[in-house]
Amino acid sequence: MSGSGPRKGLLRRFIVPPAIVIGLMAVSILVYDHGVSLVYGLSGTARLLVDLGAAGMFMTVWMGAFISHPLAFFAGAGVKERVAAGIIPGCAWIGKMLFTTSCVYSGWELAYFIFYPLALNAFAVSVMNTGISEIVCSLVARRPFIPATRAFKPWAIAMIVVGSAILALSLAGGGIHYFYLFVDIYTSLFT
Repeated sequence: MSGSGPRKGLLRRFIVPPAIVIGLMAVSILVYDHGVSLVYGLSGTARLLVDLGAAGMFMTVWMGAFISHPLAFFAGAGVKERVAAGIIPGCAWIGKMLFTTSCVYSGWELAYFIFYPLALNAFAVSVMNTGISEIVCSLVARRPFIPATRAFKPWAIAMIVVGSAILALSLAGGGIHYFYLFVDIYTSLFT
């Protein structure tokens, strides 16, 4: 089942939507890093760049699915393409984190880093937001008096439930319980 509208080419419906978000993410990171290099706090320009970069990173990392998924949906992407388009930006940020920490960790330690709270939460939020975006896009694209268009799809609801459950469990008690579990398992495995 494809999204709303005529089915566009693979580039338009699957590659471009996450690429736009990842491009905005890269620009935001560069703006933030440049603002920090200008000695944050001493100039208004540095503060502005840091604030703009941080806002851009927040929008692309934590809410990127709300940008890429609708672009894929209204380009006529199929279910798998829409789900991938929604999740890829969060996974790209996780990949950036893994690349950054690869100078400190290697092998299995680096693979274990996927369970780091920020990485796990970025994935969970991407899954949850993709489910929410699917329902919202379906409601927007819904044709009146056509019962075949179903807005509340079971798989989208399942994505919301799974993403929310992972998020709730990892943030319980202010996130401290999951973080200590993460550290305890790390120490038992790698020390």
